[in-house]
Amino acid sequence: MEIAEVWVTFTELQPINSLLENNVKISSIGNKIIQNTSTALSPFSISAALMMLMLGTHGRTKSQISSAIFRGSTKEQDHYFYTVLTSILPSPRKGLRVKLDNEVFVNNRYTIQDTVKEKGKEFFRVNFKRKDFSRRPKKSSRILNKWISKNTMKNFDNLVSKEMLKERTVAVFLNTVSFKADWKHKFNLNTTMREFYINKTTKIEVDMMRSIQKVRYGHLKESEVLVLPLKGDKFDMVIILPEDINKLQAFEKLLSINVIRYLNSSLVYETIDITLPKFVISNKLDLKGYLPKLGITDIFNKTHANFKNLIKEDDSKVYVSDAFHDVVVKLTGNIRQHPPFEKGHVNTTYSTFIVNRPFLYYILDRKSGVLVFMGRFLGK
Repeated sequence: MEIAEVWVTFTELQPINSLLENNVKISSIGNKIIQNTSTALSPFSISAALMMLMLGTHGRTKSQISSAIFRGSTKEQDHYFYTVLTSILPSPRKGLRVKLDNEVFVNNRYTIQDTVKEKGKEFFRVNFKRKDFSRRPKKSSRILNKWISKNTMKNFDNLVSKEMLKERTVAVFLNTVSFKADWKHKFNLNTTMREFYINKTTKIEVDMMRSIQKVRYGHLKESEVLVLPLKGDKFDMVIILPEDINKLQAFEKLLSINVIRYLNSSLVYETIDITLPKFVISNKLDLKGYLPKLGITDIFNKTHANFKNLIKEDDSKVYVSDAFHDVVVKLTGNIRQHPPFEKGHVNTTYSTFIVNRPFLYYILDRKSGVLVFMGRFLGK
């Protein structure tokens, strides 16, 4: 499994409940905006990038971000986020790579406020670099794209064009997440093409992989739920498979933090014969159309945006001109040569979990419960 994500924008967390509820809200709105196709979002990364951006805001602009993401501002938000961040990002271990990088490239015509740099480095591990956007936009865009490619396992190229770097571009905020993990229990080497139903009348052939595992499994609201552990015993991938092929959208609307918590507490271990499609999901979300649905509007408005805490120069016209969220999810198997069997039980019949229709998935950190990635797979 390999995931890479980048959040780009030009220009204190409350209790864990607030962050988790925001994770689900972000994903829900994203799924509404991206219709009729598979999706991949990183709610945690979007929240992290907004908090980083919030360091330079003031007044109503800051309140909008704080209210949308954290239900208001407290002095402990930055400290709390740092605690969650260090919990989610583990030390390097075999079969697991999780890496979050933040970088702010600043137009050398402007100077970032010292408090923004200090808090950015302390709580968000941000590096600040000055570049000549005005006279060398082509070279600057090449440097930015090289940084993005390096920090996303080369999954993204040329996201930032030279046209985006104008004379009055103050800064470019970059936030990337790269996630690569092996399954804790391997899938079989011999994958097969099987039918995947997009709807009741349309089906396609997709590459499927298979494994027999003892995993957490159960049912919720006419859906099957299965938890696949990832190597390192830190993250899980949860698959929610509606029994009715037409009920995925309805279940998306029901998904809440309470539902996720119920799933985590109600599932039981069972040996399951699992058939799961391989897939690659790549999508781009224009945050200028997305964040206003969270109540964040001022940052995009030349008149109302208040970034007085961002730069030392007296410039009241600072606002966010572009913001986008790109994600690539590659679901494949670390595979073994032969199918698994239990000694003395070669002919045992197990319950089956065949993912041959649209489903929801999310990847969460076991300790904090934070949803690192969420999305849906529709077969296309």
